[in-house]
Amino acid sequence: MNKPQSVLVEPTWAKLLRWQYRILILGGFAAFLWSVSLWIFVSVLKGPIPPVRSVAESVDFESLLFGASSVALFAYSVIIGLVAFFGYDLFRKIIADDVRASIQGQIDVQRKELEGKTAAHLGLSFGIIGSARDSLPANYGLLGESVQFSTRAYEILREIGSKSQYMALNNLVFYGCELGKPEHREILLGRAEELREFSQQNLPTPYFEGMLTYCRAVCDLSEDKDQMKRAYYIASGIFTEALNERQRDEATSYATSLKKRLNQKT
Repeated sequence: MNKPQSVLVEPTWAKLLRWQYRILILGGFAAFLWSVSLWIFVSVLKGPIPPVRSVAESVDFESLLFGASSVALFAYSVIIGLVAFFGYDLFRKIIADDVRASIQGQIDVQRKELEGKTAAHLGLSFGIIGSARDSLPANYGLLGESVQFSTRAYEILREIGSKSQYMALNNLVFYGCELGKPEHREILLGRAEELREFSQQNLPTPYFEGMLTYCRAVCDLSEDKDQMKRAYYIASGIFTEALNERQRDEATSYATSLKKRLNQKT
């Protein structure tokens, strides 16, 4: 079954490890800057200039370290200032691009969801109008349009991981059975299995409409005895758990037909 796409969440240990790397890099850079400052400070004090050399002879180790730290701190401050000055526009552009990409991504998802749901409702409308009812025969042209719109809706909604994809899948299987093209038999049975898996796992309330559509697909199209048994047990279970009389009547009809077909195969 094609499950909705999930967003990848970075584990806590990975976040901590990334921050440890950053701290180590900053600490290493600070130590390197201080070492360079100490080397420069010592090189100047021990240089060839006599006045400086005479001062160096009276400088103790603590003063030397303090002087090197002061030079390192000054250099560090200058580097941070330069990065802030020249990097501000770059950081602002990066953040703006990220925000723009995030907003555009959300807009694209909403647009696709709207497109998918619109196609699904069109498929449902064409299916209702084209189905045989009372004394009117089925309009196979409208049923074909229903299947096409439902297929398109299912593909779009599945792509973005919307749960509404199963409403479109339900319409696709139901009106595909109504259309009754033999060449679609295997495809419809495969889609019906996807629908059954979701419908049974949609807790806490199973998707009864999807389960009923699965029973219809098996009843109309399948010759597999195990599949018919499964559909029979599902239809029998829906009778006791259905939410309304229409679902009970439909489940009873499918269970009776499946029971008759199973008896013919024994």
